[in-house]
Amino acid sequence: NLPARRVIIRSMKVGSEALDAVRFRQMAGRAGRVGLDSKGECIVVAKTSRDAEEAQALFSAELEPLRSSLNGQRLARAVLEVVSLGLIRTVGDLEGRFARGLLRFQEERQSQPQEELQLSMRDLAFGEAMPTALLQDVRAALAYLEARTLVKVDGGGGNASPQNALGGQSSPGPEGSPSAIPTVHPPEAALSATALGEGVVHSSLRPAEALSVFEDLQRSRTGLCLDTDLHLIFLATPAAAGIEPDWSRFLSYYERLQPRDRAVATAVGVSHDFLLKQSMGHRGPLAASSGNSGGDWRQERERVTALHRRFWAALALRELANEASPARVATSFSAPRGALQGLQGLAATYCGMVRQLCERVRWHEMAALFDCLMPRLSFGVSPEGLPLCRIQGVYPARARALLDAGLTSVEAVAKSSTSTIEGILRKMSQFESHCTDAEAARHQEAVVRQAAEKIVRGAQERLGAELQSLEDEAEDERLRVRRALAARGPATAPG
Repeated sequence: NLPARRVIIRSMKVGSEALDAVRFRQMAGRAGRVGLDSKGECIVVAKTSRDAEEAQALFSAELEPLRSSLNGQRLARAVLEVVSLGLIRTVGDLEGRFARGLLRFQEERQSQPQEELQLSMRDLAFGEAMPTALLQDVRAALAYLEARTLVKVDGGGGNASPQNALGGQSSPGPEGSPSAIPTVHPPEAALSATALGEGVVHSSLRPAEALSVFEDLQRSRTGLCLDTDLHLIFLATPAAAGIEPDWSRFLSYYERLQPRDRAVATAVGVSHDFLLKQSMGHRGPLAASSGNSGGDWRQERERVTALHRRFWAALALRELANEASPARVATSFSAPRGALQGLQGLAATYCGMVRQLCERVRWHEMAALFDCLMPRLSFGVSPEGLPLCRIQGVYPARARALLDAGLTSVEAVAKSSTSTIEGILRKMSQFESHCTDAEAARHQEAVVRQAAEKIVRGAQERLGAELQSLEDEAEDERLRVRRALAARGPATAPG
């Protein structure tokens, strides 16, 4: 994301999609460093004459006008954030200052006929009318948040129940068109975020996604399986995990699960019968939804498929968190290694979001569990290797090598000699050399020695930082005791 002297675009596609003018301008715009270059260069690699023509057209293409996409879940999220932060405190402010500060207000005010604007105007306090569609969407967003106890409205007295104000009780439609008449509150009605609403904001999750996570956590609190880490890892796995299962392999893996892991699968809703039908290519209605008509059974099938896909991703994450090599996990789960690494990073971030949600709704015991899991997902290491992975220069494979050599703590590594650490690193496959060139061998020796020195120095610095932190805490405690004694006054001397 940093500016560069030269930008090279190697393909006319971004993934499976064609490179458009907006993306091209965004990438090419990074060419040229302010203060260092007078100009920047952008080179497009065209593999065919057609690519060359398309690239030439992109250089002079006009960008599409900027359009607001603040509706549905996005609008609900924006309303929740401004209320949670205290920027908007009344319904009047929400429908006034907030709504009139949106790009949508300018767009719709210019496109909507003046007579409709006048009919949709609620008051004349701002001297300009409110577009009908925007006013309805803002009210629908507030109704959606209120119905799900994310926002509290005091001094209201509405005229309708807003269960489906954003188009569906559990998940509003992408366009956010209201399917029920939203509650109309008086302008002086006060707005405040609930504890759950605060949790949604601080978790950075979308409202619908956060509510789904909240429901999962609420169910698991009464039956969380802690004799295995699979249940907790499943809860920390993003619902939209992007690993498509090989269903035959999934079925085989499921049938080999230990009883405690099978219990987790049952608890979260994984079905052996569903896996069996998927592996046989059955894509019709499920047994429970076979009586439904239209698209209802397809929606239920997609929900069940997404749940099984999430469990498959959780199984892969469990392998990575237990120090299995990414290459082996990629082979076992028939998934690209890059996709697995991306999933691992996403899950670590998602785990932090879930932890924030638990903290805000005061589920501190659940937050503590996710707090312990988050570094494991981030580093891909077992619990005993976590302290070593916090040393600069130590990665999961090196942490395992140090553990196998008996160095189980930061203090043990800090007290070790460089030659000891160097000997441990030499046994690792990444430092094995089969070259006979003396110069290359000397270079490799230097690399191993530098890595060993970096590890010992990093352990000593971390140990020193921990000791300093303990000393600071002790000093703070001594000061607190002194202040407490001084507040009591002089002590009476014994008889």
